[in-house]
Parts: sequence; structure tokens; C-alpha cells
Amino acid sequence: MEPFNSFLPLQSRLLTPKDVEVVRKHYANSAVHGIMAILGMNGPNGGWAKTIPSFCVECLTEDIALCGAPFWNRANLVPGILFCSRHGIPLSSATCDNCITRSLHPDHHARPGLHCGCGIAPLPGSTDLSSERQEQELELHRVTRKLLDPSYLPNITRDTLAKAIQQRSEEIGLVQGTTLNLRRVREFFNAHPWRLVLERMRILGHVQSKPGYLKGSLLFRNPLQSVALTCVLFDNWSKVEEIIEKSNHPFGYKNTTEPLQAHNQYNNFRKHKYRLPWFEECRRKFFLPYSQKYSDIHAKNRNLTHTEITYIIGGYARNILTKELLHQAGIDVPFYKLSVDMYAQLDIDIAEQIFNKNDELIARGHCGKIHARMLLQDFGIGKYKLLKGYVPFSDAALHVCMNTKQPSSLTTKTVPHSAASARRPRSVKLPVLIESIVQFSATSPNVVEADSPNT
Repeated sequence: MEPFNSFLPLQSRLLTPKDVEVVRKHYANSAVHGIMAILGMNGPNGGWAKTIPSFCVECLTEDIALCGAPFWNRANLVPGILFCSRHGIPLSSATCDNCITRSLHPDHHARPGLHCGCGIAPLPGSTDLSSERQEQELELHRVTRKLLDPSYLPNITRDTLAKAIQQRSEEIGLVQGTTLNLRRVREFFNAHPWRLVLERMRILGHVQSKPGYLKGSLLFRNPLQSVALTCVLFDNWSKVEEIIEKSNHPFGYKNTTEPLQAHNQYNNFRKHKYRLPWFEECRRKFFLPYSQKYSDIHAKNRNLTHTEITYIIGGYARNILTKELLHQAGIDVPFYKLSVDMYAQLDIDIAEQIFNKNDELIARGHCGKIHARMLLQDFGIGKYKLLKGYVPFSDAALHVCMNTKQPSSLTTKTVPHSAASARRPRSVKLPVLIESIVQFSATSPNVVEADSPNT
């Protein structure tokens, strides 16, 4: 039923495997909340593709079921399609909202052509079109009919289509390396014969504001939008078929007359990073020398950020030396590029926040030990770990609050909730901070590091 009685063969080509399973669940079991967002049919730019029970009046005389009644042709039901390529005429539907709303009159959807007496009329926007516009709409219907067939070029997937768009965009000068040539994009699309089709489908604004649609990193979820953009870039769908047929695997091409050339080392890495075995091999090969250079540069200049250090190293360092891997290897990673005074002020502000959070928890009746994740809930414990060595007062404040266990008698909320908003004056907090750092620095050698700018 699924391959021949649903839109899934068409939709699954432009969706991720996870989204395909959600759509399959929607078809098989029950309605899924947010399904329109997954299919790219919601929001202010999704109103052009409406789910209207449309049909071709000529197809009604040919598509006859065994019971003698005409049946719905799913190629004519694709949201956004206006013409039937079999007969070259506009699609039609009932004229009143009651007949096209299944929940109001489900009997009218038993077979195409039924209505309450309101009559049948062509779909809005399908009349008074030039012959050139009609041919463009017919081409969209032809391609859609092919993509609905599961046996038609099964390697037309989200990845291969994005790769084809990226390659073509570079060939015609819309993308130069990793940069979008906005002037060339405007000239190309504004003068293209398909411009009115692109405006109808809300494509022009997307490709001009988000370079990813032409660089291959983004793809329209609505299949009709991706088909229209591909037809515009390649002039016709037959060229797309030739490239897809030459596809050797989902991420590359063979025997192409103009192979994709990497404009720089970073772009070459992005092109291959999806090949996991190759990526893991590069990581094992380059991580050790890159991490050693990273440590040497960071030790010589403590003011450089993580991004600045990876730029100095060059090569694949920006992709291989992630903060997570460096932390796992025990390598110090800079947090933010701050001056000594800014680090000192940040240290005091975080310490104040820790004491304020501690007072708030006590006022709410918290009993037992207070953990660091509670005290750093507003700041983020992950960010705090990156500041290790730069915030001695905050380390001391954490030590004080975490090692002060509240008695069980505090389970009764004797303190009013309004006390939670009470804050200690700054003049009271600073002596406490100074006393805490002196008291606990000796027993906690990790609180203050020798290379900290505050020592």
C-alpha cells in the first residue's frame, strides 16, 4: 500500500531517515503533531502548497476502478501541483470549502468529482497563464510523477540532490568556494524564465538569504520546491537524470565531464568528512601533532581563543581539534578572550551568583547536600568547567556551599518564599569571599593554578 498509495516515495527522497519514520507512523497509525513542519508545508511561506482534493477531469474518464467508479490519482493530489501532464490541462476541484474539507463532508471524498452542487472549477492560479508558464507547470507534474515511482532512480536522495545542486551552483558561478556570489545569484534568478514559478513557491527569498540552499548544506523539505530549484539550475530535468545515473555512491560522482574541484583545504575537508572511515583515520593521524601544537601555542599566549589557535595551526585543525576531544585528552582549552580585570570581575560575579543561589535554596527549604549543578544552574556547569583556573573566588564559594550540609529540621519551610529574592549586599559578600579563598586554598590545590592571571 505504502509505495503505490501514499506520497512517501516522493517525500522520503528529501527527508532524513528519522523524519521518514515519523511520516510513516503518521500514515500507518495515527496523526502526528507537527507533521506539516516535517513536510515543509507550514509557516508563512508554506501557504502556497495546500492540501486540496484536486483531480483532472480527463483522468476521471480513464482512471476507473474495478467497481466502475473513478479513483483518485495521487500524482494530481501532490500539494502545489496545478496541471496534469497526461492531458495538459489545469487540475480542478470543488468550489466551496465544505466539499474540500474532509471532516465536514467525508462522503464527498469517496471518489473524485463529487460535490454538494457548488460545481467544479480549475485550481486557483492555474488559469490565464502563458504557454511558457503552462509548460513549466507541466514539467513539475512530469517530474513529480516519476519521483512517486519507487523504482525510478532510487539513488535520488537528499544527499545526491544536494551534491548535484552544489556542483551546478559552482559551475554557473553562483557559489565561489565557500562564498555565495550574491550579485550573480540575483542576476541569474531575476532573469530566469522560471522566475514566476520560484516566486509562487517562495524560493527566491530563501536562496538569496540562506547560502546553504545553493551550497548543498540545506535542502527544501517540500519536494516540489527542491524539484523546481533543480530544474532552474539545470534548465531541464534530463540533465539531472544524467548526473544521478552516473552517481557512484551517495556522496560522489564518476565520469563527470566537469568534476567538482576543492577550492581550498577546508572545503576539501567538508566534502569528505561524511566518509566516516576516512574521517576517523585522519583524526587518529593528526590529533596528536595538532594537540601538541595547540598546547604550545596556548602556553605561550593565554589571550588567544580556541578558534584563533586552530586558525594558527591551520590544516584540518578546526575540525579535528574539538573542545570535547581536547578536554577528554586533558588539554587546557581557553574559554573567552578576556583581560585580567575582566576575568577578576567575572570571578566575583559568578561567586555572588553562587551565594545567591545557595541562599535561595535554603530559603525554599532544601535539605541535605547542595550540588554544583544546582548552584550553577543559571550559568551552566559546562561553561564553568572551561573557566577552571581563572575563577578562584568562585571555586571557593562552591567549596563552601557544597560542604555545608543543611540539617533535616529545615525540611519545614519556615522561611517565607519572599526571602528567596533577598540578596546579600556586596560589602558583606567580599569579606566572605576573601576569607573563603584563604581558608580553603591550602586544602584544595586545584582551586588556584599557577598560571592563572588572577594570581
